[in-house]
Amino acid sequence: PRPRRGRAIVHRVRNTALTITPLIEAALGMTLGELGLDLGVDRTGRIWLLEVNSRPWRTVNPERGSIARTRLALLRPLAYARCLAGFNRPAGAARVVTGELAR
Repeated sequence: PRPRRGRAIVHRVRNTALTITPLIEAALGMTLGELGLDLGVDRTGRIWLLEVNSRPWRTVNPERGSIARTRLALLRPLAYARCLAGFNRPAGAARVVTGELAR
């Protein structure tokens, strides 16, 4: 049952991140376009918030992944920024769909 336990921990970490993010935005009184949360899990399974970054470090290396994945790494923050700014997506522009690019 190790893989099952690992999946449960990943699920809890994701839920923790999704819970923390709106609390940080509410405390700051603003919507953040990007947020990097460094979370740790100790041996007892407790999740710890280690650090919060307003501009998470990102590296794009097309040699390590697919071109589509590289494009997503660049397009998702831009698409979210457009949404935050209130702009609609122009007709024919690429849209980001969960896990893939579509036209």
